Amino acid sequence: MKTDSLELKENFSQLLVIKAVIFMAFFAMSLPYTILPDLFLHSHLNQLSLLSHFSKKTLIMIAMSVYPLGMFIGAYALGMVSDKVGKRKTLLTSLVMTAFIQLICGLCITYNDLLLFILFRFACGFFEGNISIARASIAVICQKEEIRKYHLGQVNIALTLGWIIGP
Repeated sequence: MKTDSLELKENFSQLLVIKAVIFMAFFAMSLPYTILPDLFLHSHLNQLSLLSHFSKKTLIMIAMSVYPLGMFIGAYALGMVSDKVGKRKTLLTSLVMTAFIQLICGLCITYNDLLLFILFRFACGFFEGNISIARASIAVICQKEEIRKYHLGQVNIALTLGWIIGP
């Protein structure tokens, strides 16, 4: 039992960072969902006239679905990259890229650029594919199965809180 608590103390900061990464990923994923319907239905975005063959509801659906699609593709691609260059470097790079792209998404909304917003929303989701790397890191850090289950359960709590607090 003493080795269990020792393992928890040694890896506490690493596990906390990993859980924060997952929380922020789902926070960032859910945050725009509160503004996208209003943005598309009640504003006059520049590209809406260019995309007039799509209904506004279809454009909302596309804008909301490109992020998880990017996460799906990014999980696979970033997983391969992390095997070659390491989990830590890949997580750090993906976090920096995510923050930068979130800023660009905000600017796209400010300047009413729908097409770039959708493109960068996909890119942001791609770099948020780091969630699979974070989960794999927990499996590597926690050697004992009981401790691993505990921390993977906390990961689920972190992602749920991200969804709740985000919007």
